[in-house]
Amino acid sequence: MVTEALRRHPSPAWSALEVVPYEAALRYAVLPVGLDGDIVVVEVGSKSDLTSFEGAVGRKTMPSRNVDPRWHDVFRERLLSLYTLGADRRALARIKPSVAVACDVIPLRVEEGLEPRLVVAMADPDHSERVTIVRAHARMELLVQRVPREVVRRAVRVAYRLDEMVALRSHRRRRAPVRQQLEELIIECHEQGGQNLLVEPTQAGGQARFSIDGVKHVRYDYDRDQYEQLVTALWNSAIGKGSPEEIGEGQWQVDTHLKTLYARVVMVQEHFLGQQAVIRLHDLDTQPMTFTEAGLTGKARDQLELALAWKTGAYAVVGAGDTGKTMTAIAILRTFPLDTMKVVGIGDPPEMLVPGVWQTSVSEVRPYRKILGGFLRMAADAFLCGEVRVMEDAAQVFDAAQVGGVVTLTAHADDAIVAVGRLAKGVDRGTLAGILRAIVGQRLVRRLCIVCREHSSARLPDGRPEPYRVRRLGDGTLGCEACGWIGYSGRIGVFEVLRFNRAVALAVERGVGPVQLERLARKYGYRRMLEDAYDKVAEGVTDMEEVRRVFGAPSDDSLEEDLR
Repeated sequence: MVTEALRRHPSPAWSALEVVPYEAALRYAVLPVGLDGDIVVVEVGSKSDLTSFEGAVGRKTMPSRNVDPRWHDVFRERLLSLYTLGADRRALARIKPSVAVACDVIPLRVEEGLEPRLVVAMADPDHSERVTIVRAHARMELLVQRVPREVVRRAVRVAYRLDEMVALRSHRRRRAPVRQQLEELIIECHEQGGQNLLVEPTQAGGQARFSIDGVKHVRYDYDRDQYEQLVTALWNSAIGKGSPEEIGEGQWQVDTHLKTLYARVVMVQEHFLGQQAVIRLHDLDTQPMTFTEAGLTGKARDQLELALAWKTGAYAVVGAGDTGKTMTAIAILRTFPLDTMKVVGIGDPPEMLVPGVWQTSVSEVRPYRKILGGFLRMAADAFLCGEVRVMEDAAQVFDAAQVGGVVTLTAHADDAIVAVGRLAKGVDRGTLAGILRAIVGQRLVRRLCIVCREHSSARLPDGRPEPYRVRRLGDGTLGCEACGWIGYSGRIGVFEVLRFNRAVALAVERGVGPVQLERLARKYGYRRMLEDAYDKVAEGVTDMEEVRRVFGAPSDDSLEEDLR
């Protein structure tokens, strides 16, 4: 299967693309369409400069046909389509530039259907590891076609504007306007897989750090004057009111050539060094995940599916910040027939577009109580409630579930057992026991890079072998080019599910302590997140070094001691 561009310019054009640089074709307004021996077959217009083009590429040319005067109006579009193999923005947004470069792949388009597929052109479609990497990043099945390597590499450079971005970033560090520096920082953070951009003061001035898969990496340092200009521009662009000495919150929209990014900005005055900011990036093109894609498998998945058999009630997803709670809550909600229901979402603010869900934002003048009351009067059937921070709001959420609707909510708590006590501070225990169907606790661990992970001879605390570990070079460098020299690529959830069957619900209503509640829940299939993390280590998805980073350093018999 070929793209529209390849239908217009069949395989002979590939040989021309290998010898004609995109920049030369663009500069001299020449469209290469094939090779005839050593002669480049081209389409030209009245403004084309064939003499200079021949000097730039070192080859003779042969115009393929006469063209009408309007040819130049569509020349740039046709040239870009030719050199990018017709790749569209939606497809390009599914694969990071670093993955495209490392795997010699260019995403072309998304084929819709019951099971959408991503059409890609690859230099090595028989390279199973590279295909696996691309599939994992795209989170969908692939339809792969073979294209010459140089054609793919040139398409990647042109489609992602890699040469342009490198030149721009080397220039902007000192000379570009400050607002442009900030926008480029946000775009670069997103392209490298970052979820948060941290702008922080230091003794020497300040720094910008990218939070990539939960780990913060220093990218740029600034002197004091540069840093003050940076935070002032950030305040004016994203917040624009009040005093910089106050706590400020705002939003910022940044357009890239592939998509629009929405950045939520929080700025705080640090007592000794000055202002600092956290910029959380929201990509509205992010697609909801299935349970399997999120990592919710095995015994935890079995427990949740038993709870979902109720078809009504409340389902809570708990964890720390930036642990993917919203994605899991959406996956739970999507197990219900949303096309036959009126579904509303309430967030602070909503983090992603969900097909079939009408969403609104919480504010001081529109608290949970007022929004929920309005939606109940509109006969809403299901609610997606994000970041329930105040337990009084939780009581309003559970009131909505009591009238027969389905509620999925997210909240902050260390685990599912702790969440019971936290929810009980704002919700009557009898209501919890009668309405709550399950509490899902989760954290995120980084996936080992499947290109460079190394075999390991170590064992898990439960005795099972640890098949792989992060690659560590002699100089301390981690990973490889494919993972950006981090050793890990992407994250996956580790889960625990506290299912409210009759026995557990009765224990919650009676107010039993957390230790007794956990012992009882284990009789009915409850397992801790740490045990699920061990399972993912044994499967080769992550390693014990990453588990220790997320959970601390549990002793070999910590589980048995806690439950004794």
